[in-house]
Formats: sequence, C-alpha cells, structure tokens
Amino acid sequence: MNAKSREFDAERFALRLRRLWIGTLYIGIFAIYLLFLGLLVVYYGWRPALLSLFLVGLIQLFRYVAFDVDRIGWQLSQQDVEGETEEIVQRRKNLQFLLQTLILLLNLAVVLQVYFVASWQQVIALLIGLIVVEMMFRQIRNTSRQISYGSPLYGIKHSGSMTAASETSRLEEKLAELKQMVEREEISQKAYEKIRDRELIRRVMDE
Repeated sequence: MNAKSREFDAERFALRLRRLWIGTLYIGIFAIYLLFLGLLVVYYGWRPALLSLFLVGLIQLFRYVAFDVDRIGWQLSQQDVEGETEEIVQRRKNLQFLLQTLILLLNLAVVLQVYFVASWQQVIALLIGLIVVEMMFRQIRNTSRQISYGSPLYGIKHSGSMTAASETSRLEEKLAELKQMVEREEISQKAYEKIRDRELIRRVMDE
C-alpha cells in the first residue's frame, strides 16, 4: 500500500469517526431529554410532561431550521457564489438570530414550567442539563462543518444493495438538476463541477 492509499484510508476513517461522534452526541441529547421527561411523568404526572414534550418538540423543529441556515452560511463561505451576496448573508444572520432567540425563549419556558411544579434544586439540575445539551449541539455544528455536513452514523451497518441504489439514484437526479441549472445559466459550469466533485468524493468516502 503506497503513501497516497494510506493517506486516503486515514481520511476515510477520520470522516467515519466524526460521523459516529455526531451520532453519539445525538443519542446523548435524546437520552437527556428522555430522562427529563421520564422524571416529570414519574414525579409530577402526565400534564407537565406533555407540556414539556411539546416545548422540546418545538425547540428541535427550530434547531432543524437553524442547522440548515448554518449550512447555507458554511456553503457561502466555501464556494465562489455569483451575484450579490451581502443581502443573502444579512438575511441569513437575521434568521439565525431569530431562531436562536426562539430556542432560548423556549428553553426558558421549559425551565419556568418545571419551576412551578418542582423544587429549586431540580430546576438547577434541569438548567445544567440544558446547558450540556447546548454544548453538545454546538459540538455537532462544529463537527458537521468538518465533514461538509455529512449525515451522522450510529454504529449500525446500513449499506446494502437497495440503499446504495437509492443513494446513487438521488445523486444522479441531483447532478442532472444542477446540469439543467447550468444550461439555464442559473449557476456557472465551475460551480457545477465543484459540487459534482464534492458529492462524488463524499460518496466514495462514505462507502
């Protein structure tokens, strides 16, 4: 095995470990939320638990949107985007600020709701748990940037003929759509080639 092959294998394993790390963080976040909701059910009944579940669900929906907005910002910083970008960047920042504010307010609503039914020691424990969750999401965001926002792994072997065929089909459809955008002069040929090469490299490293 030559030096280039060893270097490629090292990059491939590093990528897989980062994706597994993201999957592990998501499992940890899910476990913290599940523990919190379970304790509410056991000690304070279904009503406060259902309200907290609703608030936590809203938080995750806003996080999902915020994650996509963050990915757009990363793509803008990584690619040569044609046209005026200042308005796009400002709009992304405003949306990111709005989403982070909504997430903060919903977290405070969860804490306030627990405050009315639990002791202050339990409220402090909840605050610590939410801070840990925020740190874990920050780590997910930082690691996602390192792997070009690839999907997380959970240690489960999910490669197979049907999965591979489905992924190949989706990639071909995406590239075909981008090619049509080049023909309509919506994106440049250079931008298309950069996206194509990145997607092909990502597919090879994910196998």
